[in-house]
Amino acid sequence: GVDISEEAIAIARTRLASARTIRPGDRGLFEAASLDGLILSDVLEHMPQAWLALSDLAQSVKTGGWVVISVPNMQSLNVLVQLMVLGDWPEKSMGIFDSTHIQMMTRKRLLRWCAMAKLTPVQWFDRYEDGPRGKLIRWADKLTLGVFHDWATHEWQCVFRKT
Repeated sequence: GVDISEEAIAIARTRLASARTIRPGDRGLFEAASLDGLILSDVLEHMPQAWLALSDLAQSVKTGGWVVISVPNMQSLNVLVQLMVLGDWPEKSMGIFDSTHIQMMTRKRLLRWCAMAKLTPVQWFDRYEDGPRGKLIRWADKLTLGVFHDWATHEWQCVFRKT
C-alpha cells in the first residue's frame, strides 16, 4: 500500500505486508509489470497531471492484470445544482466537493485516460448518493431509461484490464 497520509499508512501497516508513504506527484513507484493488480480508490482526482500518473502506474501492472478505479463524478446532478442553481463550489473535507480535488472527473475523461494507459474497461459499478435523495435519483434514472445516467451517478467505480 502507498499513500500520502502517514495516518493511513499506519493503519495499512497493520493489514498489509508492505505500506509506505509517498509524496504527491511521485512517479515510478513500482517496477514495470511487477503487479497483478492495482486499486486507485479516490486517488486520481487528487493528483497533478493524473493522466500521466495513471499511465505510469498502469505500466507497473502485468499484461492481463486488473486496475480498479473509483472517482467522483463531477458531471452529477449535485454539481449541476451547486454551480448552476446556487452559483458556488463549496470546499468540504470529503466527498465530491473535497477541497483537495484538483481534477474534474467525468466518465468520458476517465475512459480517455484509461485508453491512453492501455486499460480496457471490464465492468462498471454506478454509485448513487447515499440516503433518500440517492434512492430518488436512482429511481428517476431507471424511469428515464438511463437517458440522464451520467448526471445521476455520484461516483464511478470501474474494473479495467491491462492490455
